[in-house]
Amino acid sequence: MVLLGDISDLRLIYTAAEALHGALSAHALAFDIHVHSDSLILLLLHDSLELGTAAAFARLLGSSADLAAGLDLNRPRGVRRLAERMTWLVIGVTGCRVLVDGDPGCGHAPDHLALYLTGEQAHHLANRIENGLPSRRPLTP
Repeated sequence: MVLLGDISDLRLIYTAAEALHGALSAHALAFDIHVHSDSLILLLLHDSLELGTAAAFARLLGSSADLAAGLDLNRPRGVRRLAERMTWLVIGVTGCRVLVDGDPGCGHAPDHLALYLTGEQAHHLANRIENGLPSRRPLTP
């Protein structure tokens, strides 16, 4: 049985995913967005080693530093450190904890960062990318 609240929640999560996709599509980034569940959006940033995707995404969020500076993204440790840096940046933008996971890739697949976002966090990121301003509305705990 599907409840009316469940449909409303799904609509909000898909709306947030579409907003983030629209904000990122205006920029030359290698990314994918998937609705992971009824409460999580998965943002995949691909190929930071070759394309500098994570650094470009960080600049869109307002970072003046290259998050990948000094890291060897060919090694798992370098990608883990990049994920840690991205975590802190996204926490600063959204105001709450975000899970960021890194995969160094291999010979047939590029590295990627996976950001697991709530709908509200995705809206905050889309707003920052589109307007360069922090959201006026605080996140609910």
